[in-house]
Amino acid sequence: KPYFVEFRARSAHSYGHTFLVHGRVGQRITKRDVIGLHPASESSVPWMLGHLVPVTSETGASDGDFEDEYVIARYRIGLTEAEYKKTLATMRGMQKNHPVWHAVLYNCNRFVGDIAQNMGLQAPSNSLLMPKEFITTLKQLNGGRPELSGPGSTMTAQAPAAERQETAAAPKPQQTAGAAK
Repeated sequence: KPYFVEFRARSAHSYGHTFLVHGRVGQRITKRDVIGLHPASESSVPWMLGHLVPVTSETGASDGDFEDEYVIARYRIGLTEAEYKKTLATMRGMQKNHPVWHAVLYNCNRFVGDIAQNMGLQAPSNSLLMPKEFITTLKQLNGGRPELSGPGSTMTAQAPAAERQETAAAPKPQQTAGAAK
């Protein structure tokens, strides 16, 4: 499939960050191809305040999102052109109407999880997982499959029955106290 959405987690001075990159397979990723929710500032003050009260947010690239050495988890989904166009329209709409950021109430995990769910994927219900755990759990919940849908489908992300049973039988990951930036 010629397009993709790749959910990522990266390390940071704090507990890390969850975001995604998207585009055409083989293209160079630019700032426009990175989507993630974070406080609207390079200053640490809004980030700290966001643990107490909601703060203004941004939905694009943040410091460190382009540095592969900081990526600690990835889950890539291949998309057809039609699936990509539909997903891109949803993501751009979410960026345009982005909410405020709050470490517990609405953080980068929940934002990326909402995008995954809009794609028809299952997302972790606990947005307080550490970013690496969030992406790893996202992959597990979806059977690790690399494509959103099969030939001729209309973006239903239903895993084959064997994968659903295997995923359901797998032990639930431990929930970690803490939020993700």
